[in-house]
Amino acid sequence: MEIKYAILELRKSLGLSQDDFAKKLFVTRQAVSRWEQGISEPSTENLVSIGKLFDVTVDALVNENVQLQAGSAVLGAETEEKGTPEKRSKYGILKIVGIVLFAIVAILVVCIGLVNDKQNPVPMDDITKGEVNASEAVTVPIDLKE
Repeated sequence: MEIKYAILELRKSLGLSQDDFAKKLFVTRQAVSRWEQGISEPSTENLVSIGKLFDVTVDALVNENVQLQAGSAVLGAETEEKGTPEKRSKYGILKIVGIVLFAIVAILVVCIGLVNDKQNPVPMDDITKGEVNASEAVTVPIDLKE
């Protein structure tokens, strides 16, 4: 199916006017009209937005051998399974758990580094002799009341 027919069919399947469809994609109604007439084609960015809006892949939009249905792309008699809601939910939870664990590990690394800095201060004799590396330097409060 040509992309102009795919866009028209998907838009009408959701009962959207060209204007409503254009607003959802942040484009003009005239742009949608040109796409549906085959005068121009949507940019790659707009194809991705259209795919997200209709829950179809960009490949399904541009591939002429794919029969489109809002919410899925059907190739011949085969249907492509996108995963059940339970699987998507499980992956979402795993993603969140991974991010939380990463944050905890990062915080622990920073805390351990701070504790080690406080336990191994640079002796004052080394500071006055000028033998301190920049990586070992510490901030020393100076009393300016003299």
